[in-house]
Amino acid sequence: AFAPVKAGDYTLNLELPVMVRVQERRAVRPRNPFGGFFDDSVFDDFFGRVSEKPLTLKTDLAAMKVLPLPATGRPADFSGAVGRFEIRSEASPTSLGVGEPLALQLAVSGVGNFDCVRSAALPDAASFKTYKPSARFEPEHSAGLRGTKTFEQAVVPQQAGVTEIPAITFSYFDPEERKYVTQQSQPIALTIAAGGGQGASTTPVPTPPP
Repeated sequence: AFAPVKAGDYTLNLELPVMVRVQERRAVRPRNPFGGFFDDSVFDDFFGRVSEKPLTLKTDLAAMKVLPLPATGRPADFSGAVGRFEIRSEASPTSLGVGEPLALQLAVSGVGNFDCVRSAALPDAASFKTYKPSARFEPEHSAGLRGTKTFEQAVVPQQAGVTEIPAITFSYFDPEERKYVTQQSQPIALTIAAGGGQGASTTPVPTPPP
């Protein structure tokens, strides 16, 4: 699988280097007048020398036209993802105290160029301190065009009374519809106590990096 990175006209040619084993018959000798099993031609077929020779298999040249992505209507959070995707988010724990971390996950599933699927997840705000998310990709097949990329982010509530993690957006270009699409996750309800340890969930979460 591959994805073009620049618009223009190109020719596509695939090459496969192989090593070919060639059996070479021995020099022809005068035929045994008595013939039979011990005829020299029989031994030539079975005991001829075998050599290896490199060979490159090539496909016919194919023309490919790569169209530029439209500049009009391009969302601010578009990172170059082209395909069709769906997103979902979840957090754990959802009941905790001010200053206690929770783990926020944003999963992007579908088909497309997952190398360009990126997300800043939840940005810093007065209500939350956030850390740079990590990402992992789980392909559904060896080509890597279909699967799920999950972003995990440590988030620390800074204020009591916060009621939710807001919706997170993810934008991509749909090549079939030829338009930009913005997906939005559902807000996640939270219960934030005034201090840690008072009614907070004991579900373990990753410690934020320093």
